Amino acid sequence: AEYIASGIDDMFSNSSETPCVVLSRPLFVSEESDEAIIQGGIPDGFDPAYFHTLRYRYRQSLDQRQNGKSLLDVSRYDGRNPSNVHRVLGDLCTHNFPYNSVMGLRLHHYVGSWEAFRRPGLDTRGIGTFRDRNSKKQKANYEDDTLRPWLSFVALVGNETAFAVTQELRQKAEVEVQDMIDKLERADNNFRHLDYDEGHPFQQNKEN
Repeated sequence: AEYIASGIDDMFSNSSETPCVVLSRPLFVSEESDEAIIQGGIPDGFDPAYFHTLRYRYRQSLDQRQNGKSLLDVSRYDGRNPSNVHRVLGDLCTHNFPYNSVMGLRLHHYVGSWEAFRRPGLDTRGIGTFRDRNSKKQKANYEDDTLRPWLSFVALVGNETAFAVTQELRQKAEVEVQDMIDKLERADNNFRHLDYDEGHPFQQNKEN
């Protein structure tokens, strides 16, 4: 908020004209880095495999454009229903495809791990969408460690507190998702969970 109010960023200099600014969103793919690089500077007891911002370092060029995400001034929200997840107030927002390279504030978009990407039940995105987004790997050859230092807040709150609000929550979430998957498989024979390399997870078995 202080950065926006400072007026140093041209992106927000005309914010009085619109209550909605679309931020750029460079894509980070699920490309693994050397383990020694990923482990570098990680506090004791933390596993970088649970942190997309530490584990995945390869992004597309900032010259490439992608659907952004909206930053909304709620004090000027007029109550209309959101029209689009990327441009929530439609024509009241700035352009839907902002240039990554010229924006002072960016949202990093991580495809992430398959465990975090999948959804229990009939997943309309599924492994196909996961693979499609990662098919851009050949273009995502820029290493970016911009967000890597964020875990240093451990020094301020201590390992136990930091672990509880980060890695521990992620571990619990993965267990919960797997439990839901297992329950669906046991409760409904019309659903079958396919392995990562076999196809769409939770496809409906139309033969039953």
